[in-house]
Amino acid sequence: MLTKKFNLNFEDEQGISNSIRLLKSEYVIKAIKASIYLTIIIITCIGYILLQPQMTFLHDIYITNYSQYSFKLTLTVGWTLISTSIFLICYLIKYIKVRLTPSIINYMKEELEYLGYAFQKKYSSGLIFVLLNSLSVILMTYIDLEVFTFNNIIIGYLFLSLAIPIIWLGVNDKYVIKIKENFYILFDFHYSIRKRHSDSPALLGITLSSNRLCSRFNKPGKNVHTRICEIRWLPRSGTKIQKISPFLHFNEFSVPLNLQKQVLNVILALHEWDDFYEKELNSFNYNISLSSNYRNLISIDQLSNLFIHLFRI
Repeated sequence: MLTKKFNLNFEDEQGISNSIRLLKSEYVIKAIKASIYLTIIIITCIGYILLQPQMTFLHDIYITNYSQYSFKLTLTVGWTLISTSIFLICYLIKYIKVRLTPSIINYMKEELEYLGYAFQKKYSSGLIFVLLNSLSVILMTYIDLEVFTFNNIIIGYLFLSLAIPIIWLGVNDKYVIKIKENFYILFDFHYSIRKRHSDSPALLGITLSSNRLCSRFNKPGKNVHTRICEIRWLPRSGTKIQKISPFLHFNEFSVPLNLQKQVLNVILALHEWDDFYEKELNSFNYNISLSSNYRNLISIDQLSNLFIHLFRI
C-alpha cells in the first residue's frame, strides 16, 4: 500500500509501477474533489440566475449609514457572484486538465534542486483576478450608488477584468524555473492514465518552453535560434500556441527519467542565446551600415561623373 511519504522513482520497474499507481490515485482524488466544487458552483450560479427575480431579499439588501441614507447592492452582488463563478469554473477545468499532483511537484522540486534551481509557480492568475475584479466590484458599487452610469468604458473594463485572468490562466499559469533576469523555463505537463501505459515511465510527459526570445521576423535572432536548435537538437516547432505566435522560443520534451539532462540542454541554449544574439545583431547592423555607405559612395561618384561630363560639354 502506498503512503503519502512515498517518493516517486522512475529508475526501476518496481519504482515505476509504484510511482504510476500513486500518480493515478492522487489524480483521481484531485479530479473528484474539483468536480464536486465545479458542480456546486454551477448549481449556485444557475440557481441565482433562475431565482433572482423572486429573491426579493437580494433586491432589498440595504446599507444604511448614520444619516439614514440607504442604497441597493443588486449589481454589486450579482457581478461578484457571476464573475467569481465564471473564473472558478475555468480554474477548476484547467485544474482537472493539468494532471499535476503533489507527488510530481515534490519530485520536480527535488530533481531541480540538484541543478541549483527552484521549481516555483509563475504569477498566479488568481491574484490577477482578485486585483482586477476588486476594482470592478468598486465600480459596480458606485453604479448602485448612482454615482456612475453604465458606459462603453466601464463595460469594456468589466469584460477585460474577467477575460485577462482567464487568458492568463490558460497561457501562463504554469510552473517555472528562473535562470536569471528575463530568462526562465516554463513547464507544461501531459499526463495519461490509460491502462495500456500503466507500466511505462513515459506516462508523464513534460514540455519545456523558454521565455520569449525575439520576434519571429527578426532575421539575426532567427539565424541564432536556428543555429542553436541544430546544435542542441531542439525541436523548432513548439506548442500549438507557439506555432501561431510571432515570437521565438526554445522547446524541449522530456520524461521524468531524463528531466535533468533536458532541462540543462535548454538552460545551455539560453546561455548561448545570451552570448550569440548580441554579437549577431551587431554584425547584422554593421553589414547594413556598410551596405548603406557603399550605396551612398556610388551615388556621390555617379553625381561627380555627371558634373564632369556636363563641364566637358
